Amino acid sequence: MDLVNARLTFPSRPCSLIFCCILFLQFQSVYAAVPAAPTTLAATTASTTQINLTWKDNSTDETGFKIERATPTGSFSQIATSMAASYNNTGLAASTAYRYRVRAYNGSGNSSYSNIVTASTITPTAPSNLVTVTVGPKAVDLTWSNTSLDYTAIKIERATGAGAFAQIATTTGTSYSNTGLALSTSYRYRVRASNGSLNSGYSNISTTSTTTASGPYYLDTKAATNGSGTQSSPWKSASSVSNFTFSAGNIIYIRRGTIVYGQLSPKGSGSAGSPITIGAYTGADNSTVAPLIDASGTYSTPPSAAIWLSNQHDWTIQDLAMKNWWSSTTLAPPTTDMAMLRCGIVVTSTGANPIDDFGGITIRRNEISYVFCTNQAWGLNGPNNSAIAIGHQAIGNKSQFNNVLIEENQISDVYSCGIGFICRNPESPTGAWQNWNNLSRNVVIRGNTLSRTRDGILAIGTDNVLIERNTVDRAGENCDTGSFLVGIQVQKHIGGLIQYNEVSNTRWWVGGGDGQAFDNDQDLSGVTVFQYNYSHGNEGGVFLA
Repeated sequence: MDLVNARLTFPSRPCSLIFCCILFLQFQSVYAAVPAAPTTLAATTASTTQINLTWKDNSTDETGFKIERATPTGSFSQIATSMAASYNNTGLAASTAYRYRVRAYNGSGNSSYSNIVTASTITPTAPSNLVTVTVGPKAVDLTWSNTSLDYTAIKIERATGAGAFAQIATTTGTSYSNTGLALSTSYRYRVRASNGSLNSGYSNISTTSTTTASGPYYLDTKAATNGSGTQSSPWKSASSVSNFTFSAGNIIYIRRGTIVYGQLSPKGSGSAGSPITIGAYTGADNSTVAPLIDASGTYSTPPSAAIWLSNQHDWTIQDLAMKNWWSSTTLAPPTTDMAMLRCGIVVTSTGANPIDDFGGITIRRNEISYVFCTNQAWGLNGPNNSAIAIGHQAIGNKSQFNNVLIEENQISDVYSCGIGFICRNPESPTGAWQNWNNLSRNVVIRGNTLSRTRDGILAIGTDNVLIERNTVDRAGENCDTGSFLVGIQVQKHIGGLIQYNEVSNTRWWVGGGDGQAFDNDQDLSGVTVFQYNYSHGNEGGVFLA
């Protein structure tokens, strides 16, 4: 009977109502909708022979669910039906991967399929090379290698001292940061991969200790092993210092008579009156030789530097020796390496907020020599190349470096600027050369001795800088033909006092220019006083303005 197009008539008898009801029910049965498809199918490995499935039931009129399974490259086939929104697939082969999908069904047909999930009865491979590093007074970072392809999580376990291990977290990656730990406490860690209820073997156990809240912290490259940073168990490598986050009042001591290879880039900031300090200490051998940080010209993010601080404030760096030649063993420079960016100390920022102040920096009594880099002192967007480089030059960077003291440092044999305080704040590539609302205040450069550099001292973007009692000899000696350089110069500034300095033997290069002892140059405001200075033997004369 064609139930769509048929014309139905009923006699006026009592049975007509019964016939109509029966026909209506038959019509409903033929044209009832198929159920909605299930969603969020999930598979969990229960054992080496069982995988459990769960899903969301999105219909109210299904008769049940059809479960289909396939191998990774095979075709799906139905393996069971279920009245509930779950199914436990038992009797599986061990060490085998499976794919699953489900759909609802009723008398009108099948729904669309759910999402496809993959699970396996494969026991994961154990992680390896677990390494723990103390990165703060109450924090430890963990890293490991994981070669397992069949796992759903990495379980991290920790033990305090010789105590029992307990799981503290899970992750799907190859690293984890454990914070909120107790001070001066030894911890042991291990990890294992998990595939549902199947767990791999454990990794190696790695042990580390947290430190005291205030330190001090010690670095001794002659130590037998890498310790926890205390004097009795000092750190051994630059990375231990670089991975640590310090706080106001902390002191980092480096043993005299040692060499630290690589870059120190410690984290954290001090506060006004309570800086973080890097200095030297005397070991059991009573050496008086300043500890040497040898960056050896290498870097991951330029410029290369022996000490690198970025977006940090209130630090004191004192009584250290630094070098950053193109090689740690050969002094003769290569002829193809002049574009490399290298410094001794870099203090820089990326801030765009006018209230950002990354000052409170003191750099004193350091010996910095053999810094080999391009002989260009600066570029509009590039970092400054100097033995001591403080500042920024990025377009739109509005941060300041207030309360900076650079004093009594000895700098020699630098293929760029000796001391560069360069806070150039251009608003745009075609806009003003200097943002006058973001000059740095209370900048003092005092009592430094510089020899055989490009520019000796260069200060840009200051408000009433004080440069006094410095000695600059043979500026420009380490330059190329066509260079422009001066012994001491200030640019793009308001006012200042330059006094009691001695500048001698500054070079003047053919094809370049300048060669004077002093220069007050470009975008000036206010009154700048040059007084009681001594100039002699400078090829370009005394003063350029």
